[in-house]
Amino acid sequence: MTNKTILILHGWESNPREHWYKSAKEKFEKMGYTVYTPELPGAYFPKLAQWIEIIASFHPNENWILIGHSLGGVACLKYLENCDTKVGQTIILASPFDTVNLGAINNFFEADFNFKKIRENCAKFDAIYEDNDPAVPLNHGQKFAEKLNCKLTIVKGYTHLGTMDINILENIIK
Repeated sequence: MTNKTILILHGWESNPREHWYKSAKEKFEKMGYTVYTPELPGAYFPKLAQWIEIIASFHPNENWILIGHSLGGVACLKYLENCDTKVGQTIILASPFDTVNLGAINNFFEADFNFKKIRENCAKFDAIYEDNDPAVPLNHGQKFAEKLNCKLTIVKGYTHLGTMDINILENIIK
């Protein structure tokens, strides 16, 4: 493996010290990846423009894998709408297709997704969703899988992928 880099983005009301982010970072670093898990601002009242700016500051390219959990996945896709370089792979996990009636994240959905531009700026997409997610229903993953023309991995659970077997991610990025 050469020069592969992973950027893991947490979701709304979260930070890089929660959930599976730290263990994923450690596991992928042991596998030879460079891994970044930035803390995104405004955990409770996030601003899309700020999150996109942080992703852009890393200058992702074709050797990068973007992994976005929940709202972090939406930020990855919105970044791809606005960048001029191609990313190697993007994996979204339990990401909402729309606001899911949560006003604090409305600014992430003010404009529809430009799936043509998103697909142009990433070589490969994957989506991971739970069968019984209390926050983001499975049909959001089904919509993304159709629009991104990607594989949808469905896991059993009721945690909004707050807990997850990291081997699922490992198998997808190989």
